[in-house]
Amino acid sequence: MTDSLDIKNPLLWIMDMLVYAENNYYQIYVFSDFFEESIENINDQRYLILWKIFEDMIYNEKFYKIGEVIFESENKEYLNNDWTLMSKDKKWNSARLKLRGYLGLIANKELRRKVFGF
Repeated sequence: MTDSLDIKNPLLWIMDMLVYAENNYYQIYVFSDFFEESIENINDQRYLILWKIFEDMIYNEKFYKIGEVIFESENKEYLNNDWTLMSKDKKWNSARLKLRGYLGLIANKELRRKVFGF
């Protein structure tokens, strides 16, 4: 990764990632406090790098293959089963857990400070 990211429209970039995550992994949400903090620091390279890591995760081919089990194979608009009836193994597959865990890590200021230094 380079020392700095040249993102032309950081807010649009972040929003596109969040839409992609929702469409491809289902119920992957960023914590509102961290989202607001990101917007306040929209040109801070440290925040952009955190979002770049998230981007690398959601577009990772292995994650995608693992995460897609919750959708019908022929139509990604429909869940494979009703969310409340879906098996825990599918609902809490490793890709979704890692994405949710990462979003939890970066939203938790104390943990983020320990791991990323800010």
